[in-house]
Amino acid sequence: ERMDAQLPAGLAGTGRVGRGTIDVAAGAARVVLREDVLRFCAAVETLRTTLIELASAHIVSLLPVSIAGQVAQPTSFGHMIAAVVSQLTRAAARIENAYAEVNRSPLGSGALASTGMPIDRERLTDLLGFDGLIENTFDAVSATDHFGAIADALDAAIAPVDRLLGAITDWVRAEPDSFRFGADWTSLLSDLPQARPALGVGALIESLRAVLVASASLRSAAGRIAFGPLTVELDRLLKLADGALDHGSAAIDRTNALLGEGLEVNRALLAKRAGKGFSTSSD
Repeated sequence: ERMDAQLPAGLAGTGRVGRGTIDVAAGAARVVLREDVLRFCAAVETLRTTLIELASAHIVSLLPVSIAGQVAQPTSFGHMIAAVVSQLTRAAARIENAYAEVNRSPLGSGALASTGMPIDRERLTDLLGFDGLIENTFDAVSATDHFGAIADALDAAIAPVDRLLGAITDWVRAEPDSFRFGADWTSLLSDLPQARPALGVGALIESLRAVLVASASLRSAAGRIAFGPLTVELDRLLKLADGALDHGSAAIDRTNALLGEGLEVNRALLAKRAGKGFSTSSD
């Protein structure tokens, strides 16, 4: 509209030549999503760095590992944390794949069959910072696989973090002093002043699991859409993906705050516990 206002009357509307509502919407959605994926990637990378530092500090903080409720073998807290680092390394590859799937341009596809006008789709791809062009114009406006790639990335990063925090809270239930949480993560109960339950940690675990639910909803919604150009369905998928990525980034950031500053590991108690029940360190 701004362009039309500055053009001679005979040229009004030329800015829309070779352009349609559907491909512009698909392109705008991908611009939004690629920023969301980058923020999520940055949050996961920061958490991975924090976990590496935490693992390094607890190479010899012994604890027994249980299988089906029975002590199986001794290891160290650092060893356990390093397992999550490995899993987040693989998750990073999934996030990179999601970004590569998202950051491709559908522009110039029109409603699905492009235009007979001599438009330059490759030039537009470069100008808008896309890494590549979706050449098949039907595919460009009907594809949903990039939403599935986002769901895969969310699952790969969130699930191991959820499992780790679940394991730590299980330890606290079994050995209340094995791990201590900072004041920001505990709550004072007026009727039980001697108790300071870690309600903040429980809330964080719930938020992580809510992201997994949102990811499943995104994957399901993307898989049920009829094969054809996305119109109103695109708005729903974008909201699901945008919300899941935003909440995922926030939950990962909170986890980073907990593990970086809000968690104290009671090395002495863990070492004492590792010496019980034939769970001491062995060759």
